[in-house]
Amino acid sequence: ESGIAPGHVYLEITESMFASDLDKMLRQVTTLQSMGVKVSIDDFGTGYSSLSVMQDLAVNLVKIDQSFIQKIETKGQPIINAVMNISDGLDFRVVAEGVESPEQMAQLALLGVDYLQGYHLARPLEEDDLDDFLKR
Repeated sequence: ESGIAPGHVYLEITESMFASDLDKMLRQVTTLQSMGVKVSIDDFGTGYSSLSVMQDLAVNLVKIDQSFIQKIETKGQPIINAVMNISDGLDFRVVAEGVESPEQMAQLALLGVDYLQGYHLARPLEEDDLDDFLKR
């Protein structure tokens, strides 16, 4: 209805949604995917974490929760490595949420994370400020 091409739309599903009516959710998401809508799992690793759901949804993108990024120097890195290995094997792209320092950014780049999101890169912007930000 909006006129936006489905291939430009990413539907973010949080892991807590897996605990609801899973069959209904899978049917609805599969229908959207058949139209070209992309699917990402948000806050991966903080909730239900059904790996079988990742297979069934044919996820396009996995977003690693910021709680793991904030602990990248300690116990976070092995978890990030595991998510990267799973994502590589299933041909998913990976977003690291909550990147707040150049050190985190460098380490995530070395780990092969596809996309970074967080205050180190940009604070949330109003629509009117977006053009100026992109020009910089």
